[in-house]
Amino acid sequence: DTAGSSMETENSIALSVRLADGTPAARMKVFIRPENYLPGAEGDEVDSIVNASMNYETDDNGQVQFKKLESGKYVVEARGESMKGIAKIDYDDQDTGLVSLDLDVVKPGAVDGQVYLPKGVSSVSVGVEGMEYRVQTDSTGKFAFKSLPAGELNMIAYVYDDTTAADKEDRKIVNYGSIEVKLKSGKQEEV
Repeated sequence: DTAGSSMETENSIALSVRLADGTPAARMKVFIRPENYLPGAEGDEVDSIVNASMNYETDDNGQVQFKKLESGKYVVEARGESMKGIAKIDYDDQDTGLVSLDLDVVKPGAVDGQVYLPKGVSSVSVGVEGMEYRVQTDSTGKFAFKSLPAGELNMIAYVYDDTTAADKEDRKIVNYGSIEVKLKSGKQEEV
């Protein structure tokens, strides 16, 4: 679903992606995720639904249109071979008309840090909220992201526990997951 040349559609978001020099970013991958999305924290089933339905590509003019998006807060990322960019949007699907969003892509940055692991936990996942970036810490809690888009990013450390249990009528076994440990630093990192 590319936007076409007019970008005039009701109840949708039109995104224009530009390179650092201002030229359109043609055929760049674009991902839109709920602001509180954490890769792997909800399990593979949720990740595959998000991955399948929220990935786009810009047209030759660096534009893309998101249709049938529910109200909510989202992170939009444009990603090319050596450039990345993000924008955040608070979208209300009751608005009529076109919501326009501009996004510039630049050279990515790197972030490393350390999570102070709770007793008995040997490693946790560290994810960037609203994006597809996740790494595991080493046994001392150290982690590193080698390539992140520039901007304000919120990183969360968590342990995903996949457990099996019976449903409430004891008829069948169902799988569910939960986040056992969710450590939030309380500050946002600028990349």
